[in-house]
Amino acid sequence: MDVSLHSEFGIPIFVQEKRYSFSKKEKEFIFKHPTKLNPSSRNMMSRSRYVLEHKELKKFKKFVEEALKYYTSIVLEFRDSSHFYITESWFNHNKPGTWHHAHWHPNSIISGIYCVEGASTPVILERSEPLFPGFMFNYKKYNKYTCLDRTFHLKEGSFVLFPSSTIHYVPKNNSSKTRTTFSFNTFIKGEVGYEHSQLKL
Repeated sequence: MDVSLHSEFGIPIFVQEKRYSFSKKEKEFIFKHPTKLNPSSRNMMSRSRYVLEHKELKKFKKFVEEALKYYTSIVLEFRDSSHFYITESWFNHNKPGTWHHAHWHPNSIISGIYCVEGASTPVILERSEPLFPGFMFNYKKYNKYTCLDRTFHLKEGSFVLFPSSTIHYVPKNNSSKTRTTFSFNTFIKGEVGYEHSQLKL
């Protein structure tokens, strides 16, 4: 049978394996920065929600912005008149036995996760809606067309970018090491839309 399959209307998930070399000063900032308990998942997160605004992470911010630029201009092919910028940025520290509940990032367009150090506990991204809403089918096995979620096994240097509306979570850290990740949200400046419905932000 002459058949061709196309995976259309998919969620664009950007995964980059390009380790950033943190300096001693940068690592001191990350691991000595004040933290607070996330009551919903028991993991620790930085008190500051704007860690990339600190001078200690100036070089790392540029590294993050380069990946964001590639995702928006090359993968998504936004026009140059649209400029994405980082709004919030923070660190998560998942000690052994902790997890991060299923959630999405409101008031943001694109979000990202960079694995700084520690266990290879995955991040799981869920499908926004089933392939056939209102029906439950028995499949021989799930594939890229029918799967309900996708697991990404992060290692040090893994960088994932995705639409902020994507529900995602981190399962329980069953290792003996703390998993430290960097997360951020974005918004847009410039022209949005077409001539008949254009908005300047």
